[in-house]
Amino acid sequence: MPEARKRLLKNVTLTDSVKATLDARSGTGAAESLAGSAMVDAAGKTAQVWGLVGPEDDVNTVRSNLLDKAEVVTLIEDADVSEAKRKVGHLECGGQDCVLPRKPAAAKDERKAVAVSLPMVSAQIPSPKFHWTPAKNGASSFGTAGEAMTLIGADWSNGHLGHRHPEWTGANVNVVIIDVGFTLDYLRAVMPGMNYGGGFIDRDPRRHKPGEFVDIGGKPGAWHGNMIARNVLRLAPEARLYDAPLLPSRVTQVDGFTEDAELLYNGIREAKANGPHADEPWVLVNAWAVADTIQEYDLDLPTNERFSDGPDHPLNKLVREMAAEFDIIFAAGNFGAFGPDVSAGVYDRGNGRSIKGVNALPDVLTVGAVTTNGEWIGNASHGLGPASLNGGEPNRKPDVAAPSWFGENDDPGTICTGTSAACGVVAGMVAGLRTVYRTEPPSEIFGMLKSGARQPTQDGWNGRFGHGIVDFDGMPSTGAQMIS
Repeated sequence: MPEARKRLLKNVTLTDSVKATLDARSGTGAAESLAGSAMVDAAGKTAQVWGLVGPEDDVNTVRSNLLDKAEVVTLIEDADVSEAKRKVGHLECGGQDCVLPRKPAAAKDERKAVAVSLPMVSAQIPSPKFHWTPAKNGASSFGTAGEAMTLIGADWSNGHLGHRHPEWTGANVNVVIIDVGFTLDYLRAVMPGMNYGGGFIDRDPRRHKPGEFVDIGGKPGAWHGNMIARNVLRLAPEARLYDAPLLPSRVTQVDGFTEDAELLYNGIREAKANGPHADEPWVLVNAWAVADTIQEYDLDLPTNERFSDGPDHPLNKLVREMAAEFDIIFAAGNFGAFGPDVSAGVYDRGNGRSIKGVNALPDVLTVGAVTTNGEWIGNASHGLGPASLNGGEPNRKPDVAAPSWFGENDDPGTICTGTSAACGVVAGMVAGLRTVYRTEPPSEIFGMLKSGARQPTQDGWNGRFGHGIVDFDGMPSTGAQMIS
């Protein structure tokens, strides 16, 4: 077993299938994801690392029935990062290893290897006239939520929370927001009567409890998870929202973070299968992307098992498997050629290099960003994605684009930015559609969005807009000829 993937299991009685999985991961059998196997504790009951806390459930009781990650996956050893790659791929740190804070503070020898991309923060690079960045013309010129909704044919919303389409309300649709966490009190204040389904939790005490996210800076409307939830509710006000606070402030090991994501995804799958809403649609919203993947190239891993471009990486395999029954939506990322997020590695920026990993899987819907005028945002990640994730064929990512960089109609200071905001908008569209289209496979719902998208520059797909800007008015009915 490669040192970078060494796993220790303690105080856990394993089923034969899990033992076989570990053998497979060590190279003695076919590769298989640990997250897809059941783990059994000494009492013989199925145990998970992440579990669902219902609105009326006690957090501590749920936690007591979960395994700690250390009992399942621990100590993914840090591989040495070569000095040459560190100089090219990371910030200058005065000859020292770069360190970014996390919760708790990173150890002194912990490298700034990977960052989770949250709101777009960079506006330093001037832009040519054919695209828009936050610094264009020396001003930020945000649109409004109403203008954003008009762009996608949702005039009935006008950008206001609580306005409802007569059919596409999101009723009986489950939407899991996989993010830093959202703030239930805030969302209930701006959207009275919102439907809260609970949240997902593990035993890590550093993680926010579901629905209780608090940041040290800014106001609640500006917090990332709240922005995503707001955009979902704008288009699907009756959707049942779940909080999955996966993301830390910064990730320092790509392998360790993807292990967390793998375990969470497995917990979500278990919650759907064994809960009261198993027969309803489920939408998974992922407004995040790995910003710097250079560390992977120093890990002792076969090429096909890398997260960034390996089809056999455990998280990539699990997401592809789950995409048959979940509508899985990802932001493209904010690593475009013009003003990319400051955390983006130099090998993870621009045309054909900025959409990787789960964000680039053909089974998920990947969302780029435009302004409320339909102008491409220059620091939105643009394709192609890695062909290795699409069976060697051209990997046409992003799939679609949606509006971003807009403020609330009655509060211009509460803004929605980056491909994260666009991802939330599209997730709201999908949740709304699922009110009516209950049983169609995710690929058919995504095909409706791609077929109905409005391409502002040329016919067909391109690396900036994907198949075009999503548009309610242009979508064909299910069963019509659609883009796969």
